[in-house]
Amino acid sequence: MSSSSNESRIIFAIEAIKKDLKLSVRKAASIYKVLRTTLCD
Repeated sequence: MSSSSNESRIIFAIEAIKKDLKLSVRKAASIYKVLRTTLCD
């Protein structure tokens, strides 16, 4: 898995969380297949 692909998924997850206030970090991490801890803070 390339780092740019992983970085893209992280960006998509963050944008999704910002747009949908009901979307939890845990759910976004699951949907975009990134670590939950990466999205925290």
